[in-house]
Amino acid sequence: MLFVQVTDNPEQVGDVIAMAYVFLDKRTAPPVFRFQITEWDGPEALNFKGRRRTLTGVEVAHGKTRAQAQAETEAMARTLETRHQNVRLGLVEPPTTTDLGKLRAFEEVAAEYLEHGRAKGGLHGHPWGAKHAEKRAYYLKFWAERLGLKFVGDLVGCLTRFDRELIRLQKLDARGKPAGPASGKTKNNYADGLSAFCEWCVGRGLLAANPLKGWVKFEATKQTIRRALSVEEIRLFLEGMDGPKATPHSRRRRLGCELALASGLRRGELRSYLSVL
Repeated sequence: MLFVQVTDNPEQVGDVIAMAYVFLDKRTAPPVFRFQITEWDGPEALNFKGRRRTLTGVEVAHGKTRAQAQAETEAMARTLETRHQNVRLGLVEPPTTTDLGKLRAFEEVAAEYLEHGRAKGGLHGHPWGAKHAEKRAYYLKFWAERLGLKFVGDLVGCLTRFDRELIRLQKLDARGKPAGPASGKTKNNYADGLSAFCEWCVGRGLLAANPLKGWVKFEATKQTIRRALSVEEIRLFLEGMDGPKATPHSRRRRLGCELALASGLRRGELRSYLSVL
């Protein structure tokens, strides 16, 4: 028998074993529903001593009312509670490490992934750059909403829906409004944002395999054909920064242009070099 109890006070924790307990946590912004269940799948299951655990449910945000968020959280609690009760009663085998990983809240695991990336997710253990970390967080939030990801296990079998969402993906204008189909490169970036997360989950035993394995990337050849400046064009370009009106700033700008032309450095890389000159 499953009992769901709701309260606004996260400190009022019920003592009834094997009952899902749902409460609204107003300490966060936006408020989020959380729930407690009794787990029977760890070492405690060997001596029939369940473990009470608090998990994150649904936020009262993104157009969801309190009632909607509460209902979705209660559904999550029922799903997990039923699973653990069946293990306790011996109706199903205790889950493996991967099975347990699938039951973890997607939002919780995504937060761990982003924390790991910001600490040492880059090449040779370096942290992600600020812009890269921001994009990774955006992609995960995008996919959570589009695919309805509540648990890590929701990723299993999502390949068809994943591909369909990418095919329909629209680029956005400066106002955030759809402005036609996104380019192949943009679609591939969105895909990589979720695929990299799945690979990270596989490496930690949360998923048995990458559910996006086998997905074929979009053709991403650049549509704009550019040519290099001629020697004469470079000469005229640089001479335009000299003359009687030249200032220390314009001479510094010329140095930057010469360095860019000779090295092929990108704007951000070039700015880093010039900052120490």
